[in-house]
Amino acid sequence: ICPITDKKARGVIAESKDTMHVYHLDNDTYEVVYSFGWYLKKMIDEADSCLTLSRPGATLRYGHEVCVLPLACLMELDSYGLATDNLEQLDKMGWRCYDIFPMACNVQMVFYRHKNAKKDMLVKVLLNENEARLPLTPVTGNYYRWADVRKYYLDKLAAFSL
Repeated sequence: ICPITDKKARGVIAESKDTMHVYHLDNDTYEVVYSFGWYLKKMIDEADSCLTLSRPGATLRYGHEVCVLPLACLMELDSYGLATDNLEQLDKMGWRCYDIFPMACNVQMVFYRHKNAKKDMLVKVLLNENEARLPLTPVTGNYYRWADVRKYYLDKLAAFSL
């Protein structure tokens, strides 16, 4: 982490935690990339903590579309992690930002614990109260093994060095 005036390839704007990265490109320009990796990591850590409890629980955080949009993209919910070099075709590819952040937009992770503790914990992710597909193979429908989801996202964050 360094000031953006440094010659290093990546810097972080002071006081922004890791929500905003500034990349110094080879053509001597800068590109700002918003990341909610810290938030996804927090969601995983809090889920792990809550899942050790014997009783149901909920952890809630509130934000605006500027939080939900990058989080939905980072989590690749419903293919919103799409990478393309043709922004003019995004709507034809099914990528519409107004589907991600209508009024009261939200991302929910709902966990299902089997009575037999040896069975896999399952998770379903909702985007604006609608079941979302993840970039993983589900157990059934839109239900995924928590261990698989956790590993996928932690590996993804590690690749970003977040």
